[in-house]
Amino acid sequence: MAKLEWWLLFADDAGDPGLLGTSHFGYAIVGVRRVDMPAFIQARAEFRVATSTYGESKGGNVRSDKFGKAISLVARDSAAGKIAVAASFIAKSKYMGAWLRPSGQSPAAPLYLRNYLIRKTIESLFDGIALQRSSADLVLDRVDYSDAQISNLRQYLSGEFNTSGNFLYPRITHITHADSIYVEGLQLADHVARLAYDIMSNPGHEDQYSSDFLRIQTIIGAKDFEMKRDALEVRLAND
Repeated sequence: MAKLEWWLLFADDAGDPGLLGTSHFGYAIVGVRRVDMPAFIQARAEFRVATSTYGESKGGNVRSDKFGKAISLVARDSAAGKIAVAASFIAKSKYMGAWLRPSGQSPAAPLYLRNYLIRKTIESLFDGIALQRSSADLVLDRVDYSDAQISNLRQYLSGEFNTSGNFLYPRITHITHADSIYVEGLQLADHVARLAYDIMSNPGHEDQYSSDFLRIQTIIGAKDFEMKRDALEVRLAND
């Protein structure tokens, strides 16, 4: 029997999920196999020593040397197969899918737009990766979800609301909402999300190394879907 493979997925967003505000919105995810966590921590320590960064390493100018150092280490470890990185973004002026605007049975719902883009990013991350007996823990840089909203996301990602069955990625065993100040993976996910947002919103600003490791998909629309009855009930309870 194949050995169980366990992933840790660190996700952060860039932009805002409402119709107004930023021109783009999306998520980036940094995925690390449990067996590769020592190498991941070593790379983060290398970044902190090289840049004299000992507090929370979020934000910053994507053109700065410090930001570039963090991303260059991501590129290096991605090339070595120690981490996987993906991002999914929408351009609000072009996006015709669910949750941004009222459409059919789906209202404008920023919470569900977040959930949808998280799911699409997980699918992109694992596209082309063998998934025999694999599971994953998802860690999100958000601390203001209610228990009901967390439960809804867990059910959604597990495929319980999907009439077509499970999604093509590892079984999500735990979902944690944490403060990034004490989670290195979330701080790095913030950097990747900012880089992806910059690339999406400023055509021609692509960095040479970004194409080597960062898989970005632009989502224009979504296929028609039919929610299960219990999914509709959960949605109404959370509205």
